[in-house]
Amino acid sequence: FYEVGFRVGISDLNKYCRQLGLGVSTQVELPSSNGILAGKEQRESMGSYWTQGDTVQAAIGQSDNAFTPMQLATYTATIANGGRRLKTHLVKQITDYSRKEVISKTAPGEICDLGVKQEYIDDVKKAMLMVTQDPEGTAYSEFSDFPAEVGAKTGTAENAGSDHAAFICYAPFEKPEVAAAVIIEHGANTKFAMRTAKEMLRAYFESKPPQN
Repeated sequence: FYEVGFRVGISDLNKYCRQLGLGVSTQVELPSSNGILAGKEQRESMGSYWTQGDTVQAAIGQSDNAFTPMQLATYTATIANGGRRLKTHLVKQITDYSRKEVISKTAPGEICDLGVKQEYIDDVKKAMLMVTQDPEGTAYSEFSDFPAEVGAKTGTAENAGSDHAAFICYAPFEKPEVAAAVIIEHGANTKFAMRTAKEMLRAYFESKPPQN
């Protein structure tokens, strides 16, 4: 990861991060943070400078990076969508008081396409599946017997006190319907974040009407 990040360079890393929804507005219908995207611009705004060592740190998600759970969920959904980033919404539709007449619906709108070869996106997705399906995967213990195949990534945000636990996922793997991101501040161990995500996915699939 260090070597790839070094070769890509911080300018291109930042470009792809923004396309994935990191460090930019999700355009959701409520006030929200743009997060912090580590890079030359961010460092210069702090009155400091950027080094090549910072680039390799940023490449693995550390350095000055600080993203919101909504941004991480958007990022995950973009990967699940094959590189197409859709506008993030909270409102699905607006109805009258009886809830029978739909006044307006929120249509999904595409913000951008990563422009990355599909084979590379597929490699990332396969690796995310191995996280939950390979016996050596970091989330195998929680998701190996889950009813739907899940693509996921565990993470730990280093902190001066207890580390923050991070987990992103989407499911079902072949035909994605839902993406989730869980951050537990000072969670110390990723297992708590992945268990929370597992219960979120379980609630989603159990709430769906049975298929005939």
